[in-house]
Amino acid sequence: MRPVNTERRAALADAAIGVLAETGIRGLTHRAVDAAAGEPDGTTSRYFRTREAMLLGVVDRVKEIRMKMLDDLVSDGLDRAELVEAFVVAVHNALHRDRPKQLAMMALLLESSHRPALREELTLVALSMRQMLVKLCARAGVELTERDAWALMNFFNGTLFLAMSLPQLEQPTEEIVRAGVSALLTPYDGSARPT
Repeated sequence: MRPVNTERRAALADAAIGVLAETGIRGLTHRAVDAAAGEPDGTTSRYFRTREAMLLGVVDRVKEIRMKMLDDLVSDGLDRAELVEAFVVAVHNALHRDRPKQLAMMALLLESSHRPALREELTLVALSMRQMLVKLCARAGVELTERDAWALMNFFNGTLFLAMSLPQLEQPTEEIVRAGVSALLTPYDGSARPT
């Protein structure tokens, strides 16, 4: 058996992200991904045999990209003020530069209510993201509790979901995001730590 071409697999997953962002879950087919990637018919099905395998491939790709981004931040280290600004930038990037990835993940989260394997994989991604978030905050001297780490993740996910689903509502400005993150981190000001 030939080894998997990981670069081509990643490129197909990236094309699938674009299809998901543009057409939603119903438009995600092997043929649509082949076309988006500029590949001959049947290419995607060689790398992702089933539709579920393709969905899981997208999850893996988005996780890989996001974890790399968080890992870079953790390794760089941030002070508390830089931490807040990093969150502001993350929301801005999700709404603009990384919009297709965010839309794809939103579609997958909704689809996971009908697909146990997808739900299980997305649960693992959420747990990994929370762990990285805790490590990132710890580097800035903020020892988040698990509860507060979830609260921070929920703030971001809710903010992004509403901004992308209902663009006619007020969009989250830098000031709004900064205020929200600062409020969530306020219990960690000074020497006192929440219990």
